[in-house]
Amino acid sequence: MAKLNYVEGDYKEALNIYARVGLDDLPLTAVPPYRLRVIAEAYATKGLCLEKLPISSSTSNLHVDREQDVITCYEKAGDIALLYLQEIERVILSNIQNRSPKPGPAPHDQELGFFLETGLQRAHVLYFKNGGTDGNIKEPRMWFRVIEQDETRNLTRGVGRFRELLRAVETRTTQNLRMTIARQLAEILLRGMCEQSYWNPLED
Repeated sequence: MAKLNYVEGDYKEALNIYARVGLDDLPLTAVPPYRLRVIAEAYATKGLCLEKLPISSSTSNLHVDREQDVITCYEKAGDIALLYLQEIERVILSNIQNRSPKPGPAPHDQELGFFLETGLQRAHVLYFKNGGTDGNIKEPRMWFRVIEQDETRNLTRGVGRFRELLRAVETRTTQNLRMTIARQLAEILLRGMCEQSYWNPLED
């Protein structure tokens, strides 16, 4: 229902629904994969609604808090989406092995869909947008501007989010996504980060 509210532009009602069901309190362990997908899509939808909903005050602190709430929603959506994809692939492979002792066909790739893709990719896009880029990772022209301290911090967080996604266990569905993320990370490191803000991933 909340996704329908989002599509219809009733963002406030969608957020009210998530508040009533206690989205942050929903369990993520010992639940079927489809429920993980529902929760991941819910966080992505919540992030989208928060982005669309105007802030009544022009206070900078409120804008910063809203941006952080949005990014947190997308990060949770992405993490749960990866967990869902890992679980669904494990179930599919288990079913294939149990049906026949012979090697079975490769499992069909799972369709991510708009909301899961948003959850997996939107957080680092926002980090880079707030870090001095134009939000379009394929257009590097803005990366050569002088980056202030806050912008550098956001770029660093965006790169960190990239690395978190790349460290996740790979599934067939995320292979193409991982290749895209790896390419984007390389572009950011080459064009968007100064030597002082770079850190070795082995030191994490």
